[in-house]
Amino acid sequence: MTDVAQKGIAGRAVFADWYAWALKQGKQIDATSSHAVPFSEILEALESQGFNRKEFRKGDILIIRFGYLRQYADMDEKKRQKLDEHYKTHKPDNIGVEPSEELLKFLWDSQIAAVAGDTRSFEVWPCTKLEWHLHEWLLAGWGMPIGELFDLEELSEICASNGRSTFFLASAPMNVCELSVSRKRRHMANHACIGTWSRGESTERIGILLVTQSIIFLQNPLMCRSLS
Repeated sequence: MTDVAQKGIAGRAVFADWYAWALKQGKQIDATSSHAVPFSEILEALESQGFNRKEFRKGDILIIRFGYLRQYADMDEKKRQKLDEHYKTHKPDNIGVEPSEELLKFLWDSQIAAVAGDTRSFEVWPCTKLEWHLHEWLLAGWGMPIGELFDLEELSEICASNGRSTFFLASAPMNVCELSVSRKRRHMANHACIGTWSRGESTERIGILLVTQSIIFLQNPLMCRSLS
């Protein structure tokens, strides 16, 4: 993790748009519930995009869209207020990948470098299978970064329109104590692909770089709190 903090992350990302696939299957999804997404469905989503699991390469970064941020943005005011009150006394439930031995074996055997998604914790919360709790296995056990709350909406549209499941991802740490952000740049940040990498006790603010887009690092990482 020291190397990641000093040098950042760069590599090929594999994008699994599970949410788009699930909607096409007619699935009823509440991203603010503990909806556990089986690894088998992630593979099915990739297959529907024309990407086979045998195409994974050593060092790939797995990015999964669960629809959490999409549903949060589209949420009606009544439900938003209800959840706001609930979250004052309860840790939020959220959709995420179901932890399993099969998934962990795949990540290990394929030598995946990092994972990320558009949810609070990447894996379903509360954790449904404590013996395969991904945060314990990946962060504490393997030192594998977990990306959380990535805005993947624009990426989803770009990949779909271009028929792609892979792209170049670059992430650089902001090793600064203070950073002033103008209103204009804040507006730009809201339209960039931005998320956080969990690294044990800390969280690193990142931006996703597509070949056709600029990387934008605007927010103070010290203002972010890890949900791990």
